[in-house]
Amino acid sequence: MNKKILILVAGMLIFSTVVFAQPWMSRPMSEHKKIIIQLRNLELLKILDLNEEQSMRVLPIIKDIDKLMGNFYDTHHQIMKELETALDNNDKKEISKNIDKLLMQQVELNKKKAVLYKKLRDELTEDQFARYLIFIQRFGRELQDKIKMMKDIKQFQGHPKNFQNK
Repeated sequence: MNKKILILVAGMLIFSTVVFAQPWMSRPMSEHKKIIIQLRNLELLKILDLNEEQSMRVLPIIKDIDKLMGNFYDTHHQIMKELETALDNNDKKEISKNIDKLLMQQVELNKKKAVLYKKLRDELTEDQFARYLIFIQRFGRELQDKIKMMKDIKQFQGHPKNFQNK
């Protein structure tokens, strides 16, 4: 296990050195998302203390959960835009239709998520599954807080040389 941690730390150090050594260039959001997910998965593997065999079974399930949630948020965002338009147009029929869509989408998400969570729980011990649930919640909340903080100090607007220190 100590070798895994040492390799993980060395990899993160090398990765961070390479990232900061690269010239600044804007990257598509999907590339940022991939990097965040990779870092999240590395941290998750460390927290869950999985061996290689377990990792090979667990990571595809986590990837399926990520895909499910991504699809949910994309669809949810689209329905919310349609709902706003219906409200702006005072179209009662469309408002009702979009509310029904949102509720049905939530029910479907819960069903599919429950199936994936059962698969994941079957692969992990109870302690590991509990740590997974807590980690995912904390990670998401901390990421949102960091993004909000960076937006507040306008670090997302321009080149790194233009960042303000507060």
